Amino acid sequence: MHVYLWTTFHSRLCQLLPVTLILNASLVMSKSGLIPYIDIVVPKRRARQLSLNGSSTTSGSPSHSQPPEPPSPNPSPRKRRKTDKESLVELALSNWMDVQSNLQLSPTASEFTFEDVQKLPSSVASSSKTNLLSDSQDEDDTDFVYRIDNDDCAEDGDFIVPGETPRTDDDDENEIPVRLLNDFTVYNAETLKAVPIAELIGMHLGRDITYGASGLVKPWIVPDDFESEDEDDQSDKQDSESSAADEDRITLSKILEFSIHSLPEDNDKKPDSKIYIRTKFAWYILGIPSKSYNPLFWDFWLKHRLLHLLVVAALEDHKLTCETFIQNLRECDRNEESVVSTQEILGRELSKDDVNEETQAYIISCLPDLCKQNGIPISRVPAVRKLTLCEVLDDDSSGHSSGKGRRRKDDRSMSSKGLLKKETGASKTYLTPIVNHIAQDFFKGSLEVAESMLDHEHDETLQQCDHKGHETNPKKIVWSKHLGQESNIYQSVIVDGIIYQVGDVVMVEPEHNDESRSKPIASCTNNRYGNRWWFCQIQYFHEKGSVKMFHGQWFAHGCKTLLQEASHSQALYLLATCDDNPITSIFKKCNITFLHPGDNEVHDQQDHDSNDFHCGLMYSEEYAEFLDIPPEALVNDLTSGSKFCYACDRKVKTDSIQIIKNPQSNTIIVHGLQYHINEFIYIHPTGPSKVLDIGQIKKIDQLQIHKKKPFLSGLNNESFLICDECHLFFTNDEIVISAHQLDGKCHISFMTDENKIQQWIKHNDHYYVNQEGDEEHLTPMDDEDIKHCKICRNEDRERRTMTKKFGLTNSKLVGMELFSGAGGLGIGMNLSGFVETKYAIELWPSAAKTYKTNHPDVTVYCQDSSNLLKHAVEKRSGKKPVPLKSYLDKKSLPPLPDPHEKIDFIFGGPPCQPFSRANHTKQRNDIRTTMPCNMLSYVEHYEPNYFLLENVAGFLDHKLYDMHETEAGLVECEIKFGMVKLVMRTLISLGYQVRFRLLQAGQYGVPQSRQRVIFWGAKRGLPMPEFPVPVYAFPKSNTRITLPTGKMLDPPTRSRDPDEFHYLAPLRPITVLDAISDLVCRLAQSI
Repeated sequence: MHVYLWTTFHSRLCQLLPVTLILNASLVMSKSGLIPYIDIVVPKRRARQLSLNGSSTTSGSPSHSQPPEPPSPNPSPRKRRKTDKESLVELALSNWMDVQSNLQLSPTASEFTFEDVQKLPSSVASSSKTNLLSDSQDEDDTDFVYRIDNDDCAEDGDFIVPGETPRTDDDDENEIPVRLLNDFTVYNAETLKAVPIAELIGMHLGRDITYGASGLVKPWIVPDDFESEDEDDQSDKQDSESSAADEDRITLSKILEFSIHSLPEDNDKKPDSKIYIRTKFAWYILGIPSKSYNPLFWDFWLKHRLLHLLVVAALEDHKLTCETFIQNLRECDRNEESVVSTQEILGRELSKDDVNEETQAYIISCLPDLCKQNGIPISRVPAVRKLTLCEVLDDDSSGHSSGKGRRRKDDRSMSSKGLLKKETGASKTYLTPIVNHIAQDFFKGSLEVAESMLDHEHDETLQQCDHKGHETNPKKIVWSKHLGQESNIYQSVIVDGIIYQVGDVVMVEPEHNDESRSKPIASCTNNRYGNRWWFCQIQYFHEKGSVKMFHGQWFAHGCKTLLQEASHSQALYLLATCDDNPITSIFKKCNITFLHPGDNEVHDQQDHDSNDFHCGLMYSEEYAEFLDIPPEALVNDLTSGSKFCYACDRKVKTDSIQIIKNPQSNTIIVHGLQYHINEFIYIHPTGPSKVLDIGQIKKIDQLQIHKKKPFLSGLNNESFLICDECHLFFTNDEIVISAHQLDGKCHISFMTDENKIQQWIKHNDHYYVNQEGDEEHLTPMDDEDIKHCKICRNEDRERRTMTKKFGLTNSKLVGMELFSGAGGLGIGMNLSGFVETKYAIELWPSAAKTYKTNHPDVTVYCQDSSNLLKHAVEKRSGKKPVPLKSYLDKKSLPPLPDPHEKIDFIFGGPPCQPFSRANHTKQRNDIRTTMPCNMLSYVEHYEPNYFLLENVAGFLDHKLYDMHETEAGLVECEIKFGMVKLVMRTLISLGYQVRFRLLQAGQYGVPQSRQRVIFWGAKRGLPMPEFPVPVYAFPKSNTRITLPTGKMLDPPTRSRDPDEFHYLAPLRPITVLDAISDLVCRLAQSI
């Protein structure tokens, strides 16, 4: 097939100038003119000059023959020195003058060239600033005195690290920030002599020594407010490295505490790998030591690291042997997160020689206390017993802990503060009855439930029939009626006197060689039948040879879906799979009720022996989603006289998609999609690029396609935001491709009018062209120069007309945004054209004020969402609650809309901090973890048609805990994917379909890696929204989700081949430069 290809034409509008800004929130405002909820801070910083010996001077530094100027008598708060340090500073300055007298200063910024970099000594090239005095030039000499530089900042209560949230009057006095200290040296604060880091372990023993430290400081940002490891892309790392020169060098006040093996509060027993020191003003995580201090640091760090890896490995594998641990040491080290890498500390990877007698002695001295104080159950792990000489961990004597393994309070990090003072919210999360019934076992003491207005009389289900079971192979099987005219197909059978017919749902003993059915995914339900048997609906009976068989479509009990232990004990879900089974495998019939849209789920009585089940949804094992059952899936029309199976028909259709067909000379069908001559198409790239090529089919030659070859843009990595990514140009090169490289259609039109262009490209996969040639020689072209496929052009026109007609004839969904912040999610919903956000709820006054200013037509409630819901429920039940006051202006708030005032769509993103993977100090009693339940209670109260919940990737693997009865009594059990199961189980109970995916924002035009999990809910009977396919070929591929069932869940993809997943997209990714490079132009225009 011949195909003409098109490439993106980038028209440069202006020459970009470099600009550097520090933003304290990741929000880039568009041309809409909205008021940004950010502060832009351009800090004034004294220029630093790096001398050849690695020291730092100010830009106006004196010559090497003169001592540096003493500190200003009136320094700024960030540079103010404590008086008790003045004598040490004077001593350091005096010594500095002696050392510097024979050294040449580095060139100034204007004189500096690339050649100068090659002349710098290795100590300078390593970017480590060595502030020390030593009698020896030997790099291995560890006996040195640290020098406090005149440019160092003294730590005090007023010192603020750039990017760190300032303290406010309503902060808890015990809250102190967490910071990261790199290029550090720890020393005796009186003599400034460097001390081994291990010496700090003895601080609590009453030794009359004061310890201090100095280094480069920056705030420790929990990557989920900006995200966890999933979201830190390569550009973020490069930005962080390039900003190292802007970090302040700080001299700490007195070190008060040294902490290692800290255990987070999330009860996962896994100790924190970081090493902390604490002063009066902050916690400091020790990162990379200075080059001169590393000899005093690496030995202790190595032992500390090996102990940490041993504990982690033992927790993951209770059968771990010492030999296996040592053999997998490098892999374990690579997989286990750390602030600094082994390569950065040791200059090499770990080896088996590191596990020596000294390491073993350290493990013996530390591990018993660590396990005893924190309840880490690894004393019986073979590797631990061998390395601790067996009896040590069994000894009941309690040694001194040396402060190791203590649980630190969660207030090491300072919470973000609004521009206005935040009021105290509700002490408990308010839930509605159905949501509370599901959530109450997972959250202890933090929930308040509404009085139930539900009538559960209908839940008192009677055992319709206690069907007899076949405990052994049946003795007698007799065919009953034939199905139509087919001699070998039957519609019923009599098994030991019990009649089974088409449409019956039965329990089945899986064949042991059928792994997909016999291997239980999670046998953890109260219902004994759900734990033991599989379920299927009989489609027809037949004979295979001499064996009497039936063909059945499978159901899955809830405990064998993603819900596992959180499922309803009597819920079955239809699957799109089927099998032939011997009639002898039937155990007994089930009483089943099929729920229709609007039917309430039966109250779960947790009856161990109940044979009454219900089914209202179909479960996709591939996508872990619960959707409406297609009407044809349960049709068993015995009058048709022929056999029927929905799952078989579906499989035939799926298999046919894999077949490439060429029915006519001008048509080819690939993955179920028809392509014609002159059609515009997406094509898989041949190289490493993830950007789809665009071409036009010119000829179809059997299964080969002839197309025009594209020209790629010559802009390389330069910004192309100031150009039109939908502007293509026509080329004349032609290449031949195979049919399997096709990956969908696009639509291209000749256009020059700006207004028509904007209307055209607002539709997905729409581009325009008005030039031809190549990048260096482009010439105008006419509309007649482009040929179109009339069939596809008409189909696209009809589709756009229907979309426009739908928007004109249907009102928008009335939206309520919860946890709205400044309104980012609501803006996106409104821009979709299908939603009109009328109500927003936000606790923080500054964010609520921003929302209200930008959206005056929205009713903004600046109040706690629990208080508002409780007020609405009480008002609905006939009570007269006192009106609530706004936290923004203290005025009385209007009541929430009545449920009869239809709310079509509830959406929002609950607080994400408790779910972040970077939050290593999680608390199970954190009330913020219950906010998704509060959001679901709004769904129960208003019964909207649609629901959307957004949160960070860590929401997926957030664990919950529940008590389960065992032979030993009640035991607390961990529920993996706990929040996911809770949300899905609750939505199903409330009558909704539900699906979720992990989306990468970079694939939709955001200039950074930012992954978010999105839950969609739609009432049964309504269309379920699909997730958008990637638009931008983001370089960092999205992470597949490993489900607790063992299956993998892929993110959305453009691939039309069910067996081939890819991350390809038609547009190249947006970079940070693309996003902010026009700021200088806008700033210039505003001046």
